[in-house]
Amino acid sequence: ALPICTGILRMVSRSKHFYEEWNRSRYFLEYQEAKPENLAVKIDGAVVRFRVLSGSHYASLRAVNDRKLVHFVLQCLSPGDVFWDVGGNVGYFTMFAASEVGANGHVCVFEPLNSAVSVLKKNLELNEFHNVKVLPLALSNHVGTRWFQQQEETESGAHKFLIEENRSGFQEDVAILVNVSTGDHWRSIAGERVPNVVK
Repeated sequence: ALPICTGILRMVSRSKHFYEEWNRSRYFLEYQEAKPENLAVKIDGAVVRFRVLSGSHYASLRAVNDRKLVHFVLQCLSPGDVFWDVGGNVGYFTMFAASEVGANGHVCVFEPLNSAVSVLKKNLELNEFHNVKVLPLALSNHVGTRWFQQQEETESGAHKFLIEENRSGFQEDVAILVNVSTGDHWRSIAGERVPNVVK
C-alpha cells in the first residue's frame, strides 16, 4: 500500500505544481494584454492595492502565493496593534497589516534595499496608509553594517545576508553594504512600543 500512496502523493504534488505554473502563465499573458499599473488584492475582506513592477510581479500578486500566511498574520492582529515587517520588500505584508491594525495601530517595516523602499513608499501612497514607518535598515544580531546580496528583481524577496568570511566570492553588482540594528536597540532609541506580531 505504501508505494501506491507515495505514487498518488507524487501525482497530486505534480498536479498542484502544474496548476500553479499554468496559472502563473495565464496571469503573465493577462498582464501582457492589459499592462496595468496597479492591482487590487483581497484577503480576508481587506483590499489593498499594489504597483505592478513586471509581468512576473503581476502573476505573483494575482496568484497570492502567501495567502495562507497573510491570513494567519491577519488573524493574529487586532486594531491598535503594533506589527513589525522584517524584510518588508515592496510591502506585501505591510499593506495588509496596516489595513488590519487601523489608524490607532502602527506598522514598522524594515527594508534595507533602496529599490524596494521606493516601491514600498509608492504602495503606501496608493493605499493612503499613514500608520506605517519605513526604516531603511535590516534587523540583525548587532548594530552596524553587513553585506547583503540583492537579487535582480526587486519584488522577488530572495535577498539575503552574506557571510563575512566568504566576501572574496561576492559579486560586486549584487553585494551591498547595508545598515543593521537589533530590534531591541532600534526600539529603545526610537521609543517604539513592543510589537504584538513580528514577521
